[in-house]
Amino acid sequence: MTDPIPSKIIETSRTRLRPLKIEDSVAMYELYSDPETMKYWSNQPVFDLAGAEKLVQAAWRYLKSWGFNMKACSVNVGEFTENGRIA
Repeated sequence: MTDPIPSKIIETSRTRLRPLKIEDSVAMYELYSDPETMKYWSNQPVFDLAGAEKLVQAAWRYLKSWGFNMKACSVNVGEFTENGRIA
């Protein structure tokens, strides 16, 4: 399966949401294979990279069918100043 249909990237000064890519399967595997994390989730854990790739591909199908899906998120929190605020 190829990458998803184009989807808008949502970006602010500190956050970026973008469509999932097949390369995100590695990060998805790390998250979805962790038993501690998954005990709070309604889905079953993923046991291998192929399972994580199926999650990404399912997200693409949801985007095509429903018009929305999971997004990859990166957050830039900046640096902390002396008073503990984010610069």
